[in-house]
Amino acid sequence: MSFAVVREQLELAIVAEAARQSNRRILLGIRQAIEEQELAIQEDNSDLFFECDERMHVLYCSLAGREEVWGFISDAKKHMDRVRRRSVQAGQLDQLVHDHQEVLDAVATSDADRAQAVMKLHLRRVMLDLSELSRRFSSLFAQEATRTSTEQ
Repeated sequence: MSFAVVREQLELAIVAEAARQSNRRILLGIRQAIEEQELAIQEDNSDLFFECDERMHVLYCSLAGREEVWGFISDAKKHMDRVRRRSVQAGQLDQLVHDHQEVLDAVATSDADRAQAVMKLHLRRVMLDLSELSRRFSSLFAQEATRTSTEQ
């Protein structure tokens, strides 16, 4: 569970710093990534959804001027993402997109506190989903634990 703590702290810092910046081109890129996530849901294309999600997170790091932080966030979330990709449902994706839009709105209006509050809720919602998934699909988590231990 330490990956979740690391990810939350880094992502909260990134959105707060991003909210203090102003770069319309990067904000447009984030908005486009979210719109593509909506399209991916309509097309039932979870691979595209997660590809756009990654791009969105990278852009937030770029907006914050902390591109190097993306590697740490990516490492912290990759273990969770493997399981989520295998078991995600359309309703969950709709909620994620809504959260993403709320974070973007807060960042675009320079509201760092709101951006952090929404991001915290979003990440904790993801963790609750993972807890439910671990209960329902324990074999996936066992496979993931085996894969992770062999990668180290």
